[in-house]
Amino acid sequence: MEFIKFHESMETFKLSSRYHGLSTAYAADKFDVTQRRIQQLVKEYKDTRKTPTLKKRGRKSYREYSDEIVDLIKRSWKKYRMGAVAIAERLREVHDVKIDNNFVHMIMLENNMARENDNKKVRKKPWIRLLGTRSENRRNFKTKFL
Repeated sequence: MEFIKFHESMETFKLSSRYHGLSTAYAADKFDVTQRRIQQLVKEYKDTRKTPTLKKRGRKSYREYSDEIVDLIKRSWKKYRMGAVAIAERLREVHDVKIDNNFVHMIMLENNMARENDNKKVRKKPWIRLLGTRSENRRNFKTKFL
C-alpha cells in the first residue's frame, strides 16, 4: 500500500521540491523512505525529465519457454531416449538453446517421458528418538551410531 502511495505522489513531490525548495529529509519522512532514495529519484528526474518508475519487488518468475523448445525436447527424446541432462546438453550444443536441466526434466515429467525416483526423496539423515535426560541421550547416541 505504501509502495503505491509513494509511486503515485512522487510527481507531486518533485514539482514541489523543485519550485518550493522542500528538503529531501521532509519528503523522506513524509513517504516513509530513506533520504538517499529521495535524492536518487530527484537526480533521475533532473537527468531524464521523466517520472522515475519503481521496479516491481521480488524475484522474477520462472522463465517460460516457447512451444518450439518443448517440441525440440519431445523430438530429441523420441529419437535418442536420453535423460534430461543429456537432452539439455544436446540442445545447448547442437541447437544453441540456453536451457536449464531442471526445466527439461519438468517438461519430460509433464509429458510422461520421465518419472520421479522415489529413492531420491528419502530423508538422508535418520530420525533419532531421544529418551530421558540430555546426558542419557548423548550416551545412547554414541553407542548407537559409533
